[in-house]
Amino acid sequence: MEKRDLEEDLDVSRSTVDRAVRELEAHDLAERTDGGVEITLLGRLALAATVSYRRKVGTLERYGDVLTHLDSAAPLPPWVLVGADLYRPEPPMGNRPQAVTRSELAGFDRLLGLTKAITDPGWLDRLQETLLDGSAMVDLVVTSEIIDYLRETRGDDLVRALQGGTLTLHERDRLPFGLLVADPDTADATVLLFVYDDGQLVGMLRNRRPAVIDWGVTLFRGVRNEADPVGSDTV
Repeated sequence: MEKRDLEEDLDVSRSTVDRAVRELEAHDLAERTDGGVEITLLGRLALAATVSYRRKVGTLERYGDVLTHLDSAAPLPPWVLVGADLYRPEPPMGNRPQAVTRSELAGFDRLLGLTKAITDPGWLDRLQETLLDGSAMVDLVVTSEIIDYLRETRGDDLVRALQGGTLTLHERDRLPFGLLVADPDTADATVLLFVYDDGQLVGMLRNRRPAVIDWGVTLFRGVRNEADPVGSDTV
């Protein structure tokens, strides 16, 4: 661009443009040409990195009230949030996260997940039906509290699902957050991430970006490798 165009577009003085150009030149981010200033390759790369950084920071600001409920060591890289949709259980649709979850998981064939709380018993009923009729495969890592709850309320059906091979369960004392990855090897794959406060759902994030799907699968496998398998004979 010519310097006069920079002055007009930025609404600054010629001296301000000159100072900025000199600073960019000092870092090899821009160079002077006949009558103007041109961005360098290094400048374009730096600009792209800056835009990406601002996008991530903006995402953290938008979701900050939900993310504060996660432990500081939670394995959640910031780029996973980019492009995500956030659903809070707020009026006038306090059940919005549950409704979106049911919609996203309607008709899935394979489900991977980390479960640390049950906030929608109705969906659990539908999941149970899916497992018992053999229409889907489910692989979950759950907390000890969830195992106790399932033993008490759905013991016989839990045993049938485990014995039938449609359900695989692993147990851990603690989980960083809730996570579901639906149909990870298809174009319709979805990641749902659930954030809780004392067992109450405070927000659910949905992301369909392929890189996030891969992250969800990798995280799930890592957590499962460190968990204890649950067999039908231990339920």
